[in-house]
Amino acid sequence: GQAMATCRELLALDFTEQERPPERTYYLREKGYWLMADAALRLEDYQAVADAAALGLAAYPSGLYAPDFLFLGGLAALQLDRYEEAVGRLQDSITRYPEHPNAAEAHYYLGYAYFNQTLFAQAVAAFEFVVAQTPDRKIAPDALFRLAECRYNLQQYDQARDQYQQLIDRYPRSPLAEEAHYNIGWCLMNSIPGDADQRSKEAQRAFAAYLKSFPQGRYAAMARYTLGELLYNQGDHQASYDIFRQVEEQYPGTPAAAQAAAMLPELREAVAYGDYAALTDSLKAASELSDAEAIRALIPRFEQVWRQFPHTSSGVAARANIGVCHQKLGEWQRAVDVFDAILSTAREDSSLLAPNIRAFVERRRATIARKHL
Repeated sequence: GQAMATCRELLALDFTEQERPPERTYYLREKGYWLMADAALRLEDYQAVADAAALGLAAYPSGLYAPDFLFLGGLAALQLDRYEEAVGRLQDSITRYPEHPNAAEAHYYLGYAYFNQTLFAQAVAAFEFVVAQTPDRKIAPDALFRLAECRYNLQQYDQARDQYQQLIDRYPRSPLAEEAHYNIGWCLMNSIPGDADQRSKEAQRAFAAYLKSFPQGRYAAMARYTLGELLYNQGDHQASYDIFRQVEEQYPGTPAAAQAAAMLPELREAVAYGDYAALTDSLKAASELSDAEAIRALIPRFEQVWRQFPHTSSGVAARANIGVCHQKLGEWQRAVDVFDAILSTAREDSSLLAPNIRAFVERRRATIARKHL
């Protein structure tokens, strides 16, 4: 703040110079504008930066600080979300002063000015300059990351993946390396042509690699959720169910946990149905052979499905089939007890018993009561 005040006092003085002394490379007022712009930049007062740079450039368009005025004016315009103005000033800076020490930064911020307007193709060239010409600058990792982001948004997924991998290889300690690891998975999900199973498995490996490198990372919850989603799409409902439960338990309060919780009811039903359907096939086969021992062996297995998934239609159907097993074994009272327990539970909460299962249980119970009790 004191520096800004001093600069204003300096510029208020009347020290008009018709000619610049040979021993000095700048005019005093020109230097004052530059000092004011620099001080404002340090204070993050970008409107003041823009104003000082504009005044300096207007007064000294070919002066010593003209490249800085162009660069600072472009940077300030970018920070003020005046992207077209930023592009004009930064591009002018690059064109007029390609060898200036700020040239790499000018390309970098020019890339951002395009990026923020979703002009990704134009941003590519700017970021490529930084990556190729100044790989050791502090801005290089971010420029490479933004270059990959541009490629991704242009649906150039293979190139995006390669550039994310370059960032990981060149700058493994960069804070952006983690996000690059994570984004590789999304590139693979979109880029591999042909077989959807191949695409899914490649993406699974990428997300698993991310989780191995960053088990507590910023994207761990969503990476794990995405693994579950990929397994779900492959039809591996049990593995998907297990992962979604992990997400819900390990990352409470996150969007991933909320999405996993929303998926779990459907998955419980799918997993329960898979187990239930396999047992009903076994019951049918055992019944056709009149194999009482095999039928009896199915009772604890149906019970296991019911106890694991008591609030699913398949879980309740598994419980009903316990009664069917007793019925087939001639154990009439045990069968009726099972059916009565199901109907009693339904009276307490009707949502637990689907109409078709209720009708099945009532019909079976009525038949036994009429013929055998």
